[in-house]
Amino acid sequence: MPSAEMPTTEVAELTEMLSQLYTAATSEECDAIARDMAAQVQKEGLIKLKTSSILANLEQEARNKKSGMAREGALIGICALADVLGRPSEPFLLPLLPTILDLYADKGPVVQDAASRAALAIMAVMPSQSTPTVLPILFQSIGGPGKKWQTKVGALQLLADLSNASPIQVGIALPEIIPIVKDCLSDTKKEVRFLILMYFRKL
Repeated sequence: MPSAEMPTTEVAELTEMLSQLYTAATSEECDAIARDMAAQVQKEGLIKLKTSSILANLEQEARNKKSGMAREGALIGICALADVLGRPSEPFLLPLLPTILDLYADKGPVVQDAASRAALAIMAVMPSQSTPTVLPILFQSIGGPGKKWQTKVGALQLLADLSNASPIQVGIALPEIIPIVKDCLSDTKKEVRFLILMYFRKL
């Protein structure tokens, strides 16, 4: 029964790609696998992101405390999905942003870099209309309890980028933004205070 076998084969291929993603020898090899995976999803339709549990798998491995390779691979995979699938991928990928921002504070520099790339890739495909959706995510990363300074800095940088990309939508939200950002002026890390001052100067 070819019609029944085809979906099984497709899922098996995507599962194998995910497995390779987390064990690739180099970041470059990982990126090539990730883009092949994204191209496969594009070919079969974005619904594959959910029906094949790709997103759940990527988020799970992004939180894998035992393997830096897995965390980096998951982030590279997320970045590739945003790059290859473009704007239609935004509703699927935006919910992963809190996890990505937390990984700005990862102990591994390659994971930190991959987190930054993944976050920027998602923000690049986000339409201005999604600003009210992404702002609470950034607020939580900026002022949420227990957030590390690297995560705060990353969220502030994304907020600054969002202000440039969607000035009208961000302007409407300023009454919400200013108190949250202002509360961080007493942060112990100078990197956080510096970005906040730069942000207020641009307002």
